[in-house]
Amino acid sequence: MNPGEVWRLEGGALRLVLSNATYNASALARVVTAVVAGPPTGFDPFAVQTDAGTVYADRLAMHPRHWLTERVARIDEQAQAEVDNHLRFVLGLT
Repeated sequence: MNPGEVWRLEGGALRLVLSNATYNASALARVVTAVVAGPPTGFDPFAVQTDAGTVYADRLAMHPRHWLTERVARIDEQAQAEVDNHLRFVLGLT
């Protein structure tokens, strides 16, 4: 599992992998993700449109690695850069 990949959870929901591949493969067996869903119903400054759906960079979660069952897409570099920029803002790293 690598950053920028979109994976399906056991229940069918989509998540964008954010954490580093080395961390994802560690004995901790956890993956940091962001929600991927349909377009926002109103203004959402952290929503990033991608071919795989809308990534919500402010909706973060940590899942056990085995919950992510199928790789379904990879977002492009421009979308990944936009998500990264939003994450830096949300986490106060700007």
